[in-house]
Amino acid sequence: MKKRLLQIIILGICGGGFLASSGWQEETIYRKGWGLIPAESSVFENSFDARIIPVLWAGKTRPLFFKAGPAFHLTPGQETVRIVATYGDGSIAALISTYGKGRGAVCGPHPEARRAWISEVKGKKTWTPSLDLATDFLKTLLSPTPLNGNN
Repeated sequence: MKKRLLQIIILGICGGGFLASSGWQEETIYRKGWGLIPAESSVFENSFDARIIPVLWAGKTRPLFFKAGPAFHLTPGQETVRIVATYGDGSIAALISTYGKGRGAVCGPHPEARRAWISEVKGKKTWTPSLDLATDFLKTLLSPTPLNGNN
């Protein structure tokens, strides 16, 4: 009988990115995450106000919906990591990594945001739909092609 390997696929956007990480500092308390990606997380721009921020995604700056999402900080490990997007300060906004025989993908901003989300957001005139980024992100996450890292 042929042995089947279980491949786990993980996707964490915004709060899910915090949880998938190894942990984050919340005021004076360190919150332990699930450790599903080889990174710790931190709050990027400490504000709960929804807004549009510039994110460098696959080499092109795009205005993305953002609300209290994380930045990611790689930790040493054996997993392959591909950095997909960075914030203006260079910190990691989105990444895909191997996870055993599977993969994990996390993102601080919301590439899946719809126009309805933007109606009362500061800076909404700079927003453009980014569903193409969310689609490419998912395609890479689910691809059977080996992940090439850039870490």
